[in-house]
Amino acid sequence: MLWGILASAGLFGLLDSALRLGLPDGGLWRETAIVVLAGDLGLALALGSIGWLLVRAAPGLRARLGVGFGVGLGLGIGAAPFVGSLLPVEPVGLLTLPAGALLGLLLQAVRTPRPGLAWILALPAPMVLGVAVLLPPTDIYFDQPPALPAAEAVPAPPSAAVPDVLLVSVDTLRADRVLALADQLPNLTALRRRGTWADYGLSSTNQTVPAHVSLLSGLSALEHGVRHNHDIMGPGVPMIAEELQAAGWNTAGVISNGLLRGVMGFGRGFDAFDDSEVAATGRKLAFRRVVDKNTWIGWICPSRLLFNHLVPWLLPPDQDSPGPSGAGRRTTDSALRFQRQLRERPEPYFLFVHYLDPHHPYRPPEQTAGMFFQLEDLPPEYRGGPLADNKMMFRLREELVGDDAATRERALAASRALMPLYDEEIVFIDQMLGELLAAVEAGGRPTVVIFTSDHGEHFGEHGLLLHSCSLYEELVRVPFVLAG
Repeated sequence: MLWGILASAGLFGLLDSALRLGLPDGGLWRETAIVVLAGDLGLALALGSIGWLLVRAAPGLRARLGVGFGVGLGLGIGAAPFVGSLLPVEPVGLLTLPAGALLGLLLQAVRTPRPGLAWILALPAPMVLGVAVLLPPTDIYFDQPPALPAAEAVPAPPSAAVPDVLLVSVDTLRADRVLALADQLPNLTALRRRGTWADYGLSSTNQTVPAHVSLLSGLSALEHGVRHNHDIMGPGVPMIAEELQAAGWNTAGVISNGLLRGVMGFGRGFDAFDDSEVAATGRKLAFRRVVDKNTWIGWICPSRLLFNHLVPWLLPPDQDSPGPSGAGRRTTDSALRFQRQLRERPEPYFLFVHYLDPHHPYRPPEQTAGMFFQLEDLPPEYRGGPLADNKMMFRLREELVGDDAATRERALAASRALMPLYDEEIVFIDQMLGELLAAVEAGGRPTVVIFTSDHGEHFGEHGLLLHSCSLYEELVRVPFVLAG
């Protein structure tokens, strides 16, 4: 029985690993194979050992729990993650496990496979797993900033009636903070004064991916079907960049969040789409989703163990880079490079620029760090380590809903004390926006500017922290400015 379980679970694990090559950011087959095969074989070995002990203790079970039963149970073990990945609610795939056991009983009753064949078929999966563990980590740092394609030899004549379009989306930007900081945001405030704006717009969701699919397609979440950041946008979702490109616009995009990479569908319709800043981060995010969803390791292990230990061990360490602080500087430089090239062409252009800086962890760059945040405002219990890192935020999130009232109050005070760090990043984004708007003005072309966000952020309100956790106003009210 044990060999039957290992054989069928391992072989299905090999198939599952191969099929995952078609996922976005394919190429992490070594890492995916390790996670899938280790989970399948580990559970197969555990259940197979229990079955072997039962057979030893009760010899009468040998006829019922033989190799045939092991083959069916092993198929259930291997198929459960794969089936779960095809279903809207992932854990439903676990029903494959008892279905495999029933199949095994039926197979055992009809015909018992040969034990020797099961032993031979059990070898390939552990052999592949061993080779994968010995191989070096996959190189995920290989993207270079893209360039716009060469202009047409005979450009179309310019049309003064058709404007350029600049769309700026700032990740995790609350509408109320834009109004509260108006005196510190001269560029955004000036844009509001010369345009149409509201105190807030309403995002379609509380997460980055579905919100940006709605933003760039004009479809609600019910129409485009993207529910959360783990979903992949379907090829049939019409993107505004595709429509503008077909209508004669030159199109370019720059993004700062690995969830919005071109391979996830967000590059459709863009002549050039620069996600090189977060390409490696995006691949890590994609792999984390593979681990977290629809694998036995993801179902059994705590998330902290996966993300803090397993994923960093499997993937190569970060290369030397400027880090997250001030990432908007590099985003702006890329956007300005595109903007210079686009305005040299007579056709109108669509430029999409996405900033991540207000997103957790809050790391304002030097030019704005210290404007508002005071360490003394943070309760002493939270001053010992890095500010607003995952460890601190996990702790605060648990304490905000704890049973002890005094602890909840301290956690709420600490959560509110972190908002000035967030505000300092918003001021930095205003400076970056000023550079973009100055370049637009220098071009002297009619331009429509749209400024908005995907969702907001909690700082202790309603006992909540960060985002993706509610539909309260703090998360769905975002800024909206239209000028031109």
